[in-house]
Amino acid sequence: MQRFGLPLQGRANTTGPIAEHIGPGCLWIAPTAIHNSADVGYLKGNKNGLTDTYRGHERGSFQGYWEPTMVDGYPAVFNGPPPDKRLQGDCNITVGISDTLTFRVSAMQWETKHLACERTRQVAAAVIATMKGVG
Repeated sequence: MQRFGLPLQGRANTTGPIAEHIGPGCLWIAPTAIHNSADVGYLKGNKNGLTDTYRGHERGSFQGYWEPTMVDGYPAVFNGPPPDKRLQGDCNITVGISDTLTFRVSAMQWETKHLACERTRQVAAAVIATMKGVG
């Protein structure tokens, strides 16, 4: 995370309503006035991987934005509830790792708002590299 201007150690979120219902995660916040942050977590409720995210979209979730994409060869989708906050520097992505596992990344780039989604993709790629044991 240091290459993104974030501290080496993040704040774990393993208890409480979000961790228990959505999945555990970790939040990194830049120690400077720049206010970059990244929040990464597993979506334990998605028992069918990214398919569950698509089903959620079909039921009306993610009406703020929905943009299918790929991250290092893995299927992914930029998504979020209304209002769409990408122009304010807040972007989310969900990445399918297997038929039963997805993770999400939310990144905020307050000093360079137009780069939030690209930073989100970069953090997601770093997560994949870490899972593979490379990088």
